[in-house]
Amino acid sequence: MSFFRTSDGAEVDLILEKGNETWAIEIKSSSTPSMRDIKGLRSFLNDHQVTRAICICQSTHAYREKNIEFLPWKNFFQEL
Repeated sequence: MSFFRTSDGAEVDLILEKGNETWAIEIKSSSTPSMRDIKGLRSFLNDHQVTRAICICQSTHAYREKNIEFLPWKNFFQEL
């Protein structure tokens, strides 16, 4: 586990290596985070290859926007 921060301050909360997979994870307390809320994760994806890009949040259901998964925190912990 690690985190990532660019020189201009954009960051990703958690980089998780699980087996042969690399997950870039942003954690938000909102139940409806927007793409604007995860700009650090989106910036990271422009320069790095990952298996999954995930925003863990308070949503009641999982959904996807573009190449980013928005997962309720309970779903995320079940997948670990």
